[in-house]
Amino acid sequence: MLSASALDEPKNKSVSAKLAHVEPNTALEQICDLEAILQIGRIETDFAPDSVVAYAMGETRISREFIVADGAAFRSRGRWYNLKFRCRISERERRVLAFEFEVGDAVPRVDWSAHALATGSFETGEE
Repeated sequence: MLSASALDEPKNKSVSAKLAHVEPNTALEQICDLEAILQIGRIETDFAPDSVVAYAMGETRISREFIVADGAAFRSRGRWYNLKFRCRISERERRVLAFEFEVGDAVPRVDWSAHALATGSFETGEE
């Protein structure tokens, strides 16, 4: 899994420290979001994801072993796309053990505000 090594990088030590002080389910969801960004960027070469919202189109389901987000969305180059993912987690170790995802269609721009999806992109500095 890609998120563990990314979080171990010196440039991301502050992120790891912040995650240690966040409610456990929130921290695990954010680690799964990071895994999604890294996996999509590596496997789906047409995309350059910079943000994931696991609960954008529907609530996530969280258990001791899995976070399932059938209504997630990710942003790439200023556009939002539907996403489904299943993230197997180690609650004790706070890391991803397995990750599956499916990229969907683009989210129509008229729907962005209804789902609290930010405009712009981190690349351009717009929000």
